Amino acid sequence: MYQLDFKLLCYFFEININTSFIKSVFISLLDYYDFNFIDQYLSFTNLTKQINILILSIFEFEIESRVVITNKNYIINMVLLQSFPKNLF
Repeated sequence: MYQLDFKLLCYFFEININTSFIKSVFISLLDYYDFNFIDQYLSFTNLTKQINILILSIFEFEIESRVVITNKNYIINMVLLQSFPKNLF
């Protein structure tokens, strides 16, 4: 994975964020980076406990959803591969 020389600090000053904002700004990072990388290089400050819990719960849900989809696709691909004649490969 990538190695960065800096960390990104997100500071929220007197704003109220919602689920749509979190998904559009932060969850879209999961399309490009794994959660460990995001966790290592992205920090939040000046959050309320409620917003912190919201961000964490959305990340957890998205990560679990992506794992389930990946596993389902893997199973579907394995079934499809088994249905092909062996001499095609």
